[in-house]
Amino acid sequence: MVAALRLLLVSSLALGSAVTYPAQRTLPACIGGNKGKFGGLLLIAAPKGAKTKKGFDVDYGYFSIKAPAGGEGYIHGIYGPTATSGRPPGDLLRDSTDVVHSTWTSSLVQGVDVTGISSSGKRWRYIGTLGNAVEYSDADEATARLFDKVFDAMCINSQR
Repeated sequence: MVAALRLLLVSSLALGSAVTYPAQRTLPACIGGNKGKFGGLLLIAAPKGAKTKKGFDVDYGYFSIKAPAGGEGYIHGIYGPTATSGRPPGDLLRDSTDVVHSTWTSSLVQGVDVTGISSSGKRWRYIGTLGNAVEYSDADEATARLFDKVFDAMCINSQR
């Protein structure tokens, strides 16, 4: 499956984009419950001082986390059986000058972790699997570092 995800990603990249493949990581199960976390299967905690919003529709849930004061960008998440393909949006890939693709695994599923820098110099990152995605885009470098800490602390909702 990992090879298929890489092939799918590379085939959708614009020519001239740099692509690298770091080692796979394992996302841990969430410990201590899910209180204060956002998402479905992929759970994150909002950074201190961030404004949050979440909602639900018939077949999916979603959330957004605005960067704390002084930062640019939002984290967006969506989850539900058909909410996402688990692949980063094509427009992010096409507009990127540098892309780093890796994969992750858990005791339940596997997915992709893709980061990039857009042609305008803004940072983005996408972590996803079928039905679940968490991403940020249009972030300045300082906000991207903060959001990356949030993403690196992501855990798997073992109560699902």
